[in-house]
Amino acid sequence: RMASCPGIASAANSRLRAVYSWPHATRERGSCPAIVVMAALYVLVILLRSSLHDWLHDSPGVFFVVGLVTLCVFAFASVVFALIEGLEARVLDQNRKLSDLLARTDRQNAELSAFLTVGRAAASSVELSDMLDEALEAILAVTPAEAAELWLADGGLLTLERFRGVGAAAFGSRPSLLVGDGLPGAAANARSAIVVHDSSLDPRLESEEVTALGLQTFCALPLRHRTRTVGVLAVAARGKTAFAS
Repeated sequence: RMASCPGIASAANSRLRAVYSWPHATRERGSCPAIVVMAALYVLVILLRSSLHDWLHDSPGVFFVVGLVTLCVFAFASVVFALIEGLEARVLDQNRKLSDLLARTDRQNAELSAFLTVGRAAASSVELSDMLDEALEAILAVTPAEAAELWLADGGLLTLERFRGVGAAAFGSRPSLLVGDGLPGAAANARSAIVVHDSSLDPRLESEEVTALGLQTFCALPLRHRTRTVGVLAVAARGKTAFAS
């Protein structure tokens, strides 16, 4: 699936290379403390084989040896646990990044599928209404939108041509708008996209029927052909962070 998106595949390969490089990086980070522990054990062996051998077997010396061994074991265990903790953190971080990468891949594949769906509809049907219905269905499939409507412009008037999603009766209560009225009319008048993330704070969203559906985020995008606005695509979602990107 990633083969169709070279950028995604390249990023995935980079993540996999990072995964395979963990053991080498981990050995480098843990080599210095391990050398210290081995040096302490080496010193202990030398002391046991030196002239202090007899003293180390007496009561004070035994406590010294036990203390030194305990210190070495504690230091070694600390190093091991620190390495394990660092490795776990890296694994979790790489898993999160890989999950984000796969999510982006799925989103891009869904967008490509939507384009193909609209293209097939345009090629197989001579009816404009069928093609518009397919386009709106594709938009609902690949975006957080729960309702989508298409307004066609005729002079200074916008007419609701097609609708898909929740609340068909509520959205259909106003079949036409003047350019400048409501969110679709404002987008047509401004000739730029308008996004509202909290419907309760925008006076242009005054329909009580639509508000009752619990939709919070609205986006109106003017459809332009050369220098002329031919219509407006409007979508709505319940989440306040929808269409944030």
